[in-house]
Amino acid sequence: INIIQLTKRYANQLGLKTMNGALIGEVLSESPAEKGGMKVGDVILKINNTDIKGFKDLLKIIGKSSIGSTLKVSIWRDRRIINIYVKVTERP
Repeated sequence: INIIQLTKRYANQLGLKTMNGALIGEVLSESPAEKGGMKVGDVILKINNTDIKGFKDLLKIIGKSSIGSTLKVSIWRDRRIINIYVKVTERP
């Protein structure tokens, strides 16, 4: 995925009350994110119940995750929180 900075303007448009999270700007074809159901415009709020305040938090958690493990990802979509599951794979 590619992340866009979550600004106050984006947060307001999406119905978020804070600017915490990682806004998805692109989901790469055939990626674990696409296979897990992530979409452009989703905001990643938590991974395995750990808050994501921004891009650095996202990288830190993914970097520490084992290949083959499955992450519970809480995202903001359509003004509500949903959970999806993404399997960690080796980066090509």
